[in-house]
Amino acid sequence: DAICFDSFTCNYQGFVCKSDLEEAVDEIDEKIQLYNALVRKYNELDDDFDAMKDCISYANDLDDAKACAY
Repeated sequence: DAICFDSFTCNYQGFVCKSDLEEAVDEIDEKIQLYNALVRKYNELDDDFDAMKDCISYANDLDDAKACAY
């Protein structure tokens, strides 16, 4: 099975195996999924931090501030 690729896609010998590209795409997809999971976790932590910061800023005393942690 032959596949045509854009210029400069192939190695210096001019050929590339389709299976090698599929493996690379699978690895990239896995890394994208991991990256997206990390971004979601960061956003959750950032939201929690903002909520805690707001809670503490409106606290009237130490007990109110401590209650923000729960």
